[in-house]
Amino acid sequence: RRTILFVSHNLVAIKSLCTKTIWIDNGKIEMIGNTDKVVNSYSYSHENDEFKDDNRPVIFSPTDKSKEFIFNKIWITNNKGTIVNKIPHNEDFYINFEFDVLKETRSAEISIALKNTNGVNVTFASLSDSFNGKNYPFKQGRYTTIAKIKNNFLMPDTYTIRASAHERGVRDIDKYEDAMKFKIIDVGSTMAPYGNAALYWSCVFSNADWEIKKNEKIK
Repeated sequence: RRTILFVSHNLVAIKSLCTKTIWIDNGKIEMIGNTDKVVNSYSYSHENDEFKDDNRPVIFSPTDKSKEFIFNKIWITNNKGTIVNKIPHNEDFYINFEFDVLKETRSAEISIALKNTNGVNVTFASLSDSFNGKNYPFKQGRYTTIAKIKNNFLMPDTYTIRASAHERGVRDIDKYEDAMKFKIIDVGSTMAPYGNAALYWSCVFSNADWEIKKNEKIK
């Protein structure tokens, strides 16, 4: 039985070749263990940006209390229910809203749009998607809603959330163009070898199923 020592910063190669990984920083061992866990920890530690420490919900301060619908706050959670603003590309995450309905309504819709750093609205989703396209019958009170975003969907990038309560095609009731930011972290995706160039080719992972066959020899 032989042991091969593979030294690299290529996370894709490490995840494909290694079952155990040692993370060394400035000659000091930071972590030893399962490759996926070590690679994820390494990726998080090297995200030196505005998302480093501030995981608090974004609190809105509405000035017009006459609206029938008011957003209070927005936050993102992971599968463990922990508030986060950085999510590995291969994990589900949840966009949470708290809002007040001050007047009963059957015509209001809640929607989100996610925009990447290229200014592209990557995806749009509404509460009615989960009710066969029908609006939820809101009665007066305080509500919380959660939108699940599935793993391996968004390309690694920084995104802003547009939050909107509106009557479809008629008017906005309450909205925030840049309600909050979050970051999708690449922890060894198939697009990782392309670096930042990948953002100019696609906004989402296609997850296409490919087939290939050899037809005949070249004469």
